[in-house]
Amino acid sequence: MLIGQQTKLDLETPLMSTFDWIALGLYFLAMVGLAVAASRATSADDFAVGSRQIPLSIVIASLASTYIGPGYSMGLANKGGSDGYIWMAIFLMFSLQTVLVGVFVAPKLRAFSSAYTIGDIIGERYGRTAKVITGVLSVALCGGLIGAIAKASGDIITTTTGLPLTWAIVIGIVIVIAYTAFGGIKAVIITDTAQFVVLSIAFVILLFMVIAHLNGMPQTPVPAPAASKPMDLATMLGLGLAFLLGETLIPPYANRALVARDSAEAGRAFIIAGLFSVAWFFLCVSIGVLGAPLVPGADNAFLAILEKVMPVGLYGIAIAALASIIMSSQSSLLNAAAVSFEFDIVRTFRSARQGDSKARVLRGQIFTVVIGVAAAFFALSASDVIDALLICYTLWAPTLVIPLVVAAMSRPGTVAPNAGLFAIVFGGLVTAVWEWVLSNPYGVPSIVPGVVANMAVMTVGWLMSNADTHVSSSSSSKI
Repeated sequence: MLIGQQTKLDLETPLMSTFDWIALGLYFLAMVGLAVAASRATSADDFAVGSRQIPLSIVIASLASTYIGPGYSMGLANKGGSDGYIWMAIFLMFSLQTVLVGVFVAPKLRAFSSAYTIGDIIGERYGRTAKVITGVLSVALCGGLIGAIAKASGDIITTTTGLPLTWAIVIGIVIVIAYTAFGGIKAVIITDTAQFVVLSIAFVILLFMVIAHLNGMPQTPVPAPAASKPMDLATMLGLGLAFLLGETLIPPYANRALVARDSAEAGRAFIIAGLFSVAWFFLCVSIGVLGAPLVPGADNAFLAILEKVMPVGLYGIAIAALASIIMSSQSSLLNAAAVSFEFDIVRTFRSARQGDSKARVLRGQIFTVVIGVAAAFFALSASDVIDALLICYTLWAPTLVIPLVVAAMSRPGTVAPNAGLFAIVFGGLVTAVWEWVLSNPYGVPSIVPGVVANMAVMTVGWLMSNADTHVSSSSSSKI
């Protein structure tokens, strides 16, 4: 979502034309209209999982729109402009994990027919404490991502439109809060689908405009991009591992498996979205590689390319595409955070009474507003949002990914409940010590020892459970 995003911009504030402002205004109105048309969430099922009746094509579009954040679009274009297609290989690790999740894990997640969140699945296998910890980590991760995207997007909107930073952040997040709270996951998914269409069309147009701009000026030699320092193997492996595991099954992605109509469609949605990401990454890298020579020295090559090659009117559409990137990621994260807070934390400590569905929807809407407002204040006040984000990001893979995969793919009773809890805690502790106490000795990123520790505890738990089962079976047969 946000890896590789640069927020330092060097563009002079462009004056958007009247047509550009009209295009941008109509886009925001259309998103709000779509959210209202999606109908208001009236039950917990509607708000959290869309009653598990979302068609395959919509799930694919929503999943793709969710992972295409600032980092997986502008950030990748900027990296392509500075370092070339090597970043394509690194980003493909995300494509690989998405396809693998589709083949092996997403259908299993959907088989938990009563689950609303990752915490529900973790809790069913590993107990109440593990569920609450999962909820806390989910809310923290999603909240951090929302704040980081809001800050980055505020810088972008201020640069491209001239709006003050505070207004740029507030306007964008207020719109997202409004339609996410009103319609729940259905509104999020419907708007994600529309944003996916806008994104795909706008970026293809941008690439063609870059090519046309180059071909239209044959008499002007285009300067070659400055050579950058070759990336060493250790750095590539570390980045590859981060992209492979860093966003695996984070709440808004896992949620797309839970909203599908059945297990088969859940798996296909991830596989197709993963294959689409290959084409998307190639498109973004190509925009950076081909367009960067047109704007030598730009700190943010993507925005500089956008300003240089897009004509009046189309520039407004391109800014709308940027808004799509921002809003689709924020709305998915906001809904996931609110649902996790309600189902993983609040409901763990209070009984779910009959007829309580409307109350749960109301609480979910309140949590949506509170989390969104908190993220906005965080974005406005934090001196370094990215560092705060990376704390959550670093702790995700070494705590929850492996226990969640094991929970989804194992039968009840095949892994000791305490194994999941201990794996989450031990993986997080090892990661924290390696990162912030030992400062990544030998250049090994903390995600590596954290995942190894997490996996070791889960393996021991699995072996002990199977040993106990074998002993019990032997005793029964003797009797």
